[in-house]
Amino acid sequence: MTRRQARRLGATDGAEDVEIFAREQGEQALLDASVSGWDEGAINAGVADLQRVPRHLQDAYYVAYERAAQRAARRLRHEIRAKVQRGEPLDAGIYGDPMIQEAA
Repeated sequence: MTRRQARRLGATDGAEDVEIFAREQGEQALLDASVSGWDEGAINAGVADLQRVPRHLQDAYYVAYERAAQRAARRLRHEIRAKVQRGEPLDAGIYGDPMIQEAA
């Protein structure tokens, strides 16, 4: 794996994780979440190891992860705020969905 591949993978994972968070936890949770620090959860979970990123490239992976996650969070927050201004309801996420909670 090259440094470029590690950064590309980190960027893809960071953006995807923000979208997954919004889908699972709901749009309000994304509005309430911090804009930064997305990489801390990934580091604590050892995501780079799970993705088989070599140790010497993990810093590049996590920097790209954090930057992409921040961009994705800002973009989604902008979309959510526009939705609120239009008077549309926010998506509660799968964990906020009463049907899913009843099944659990």
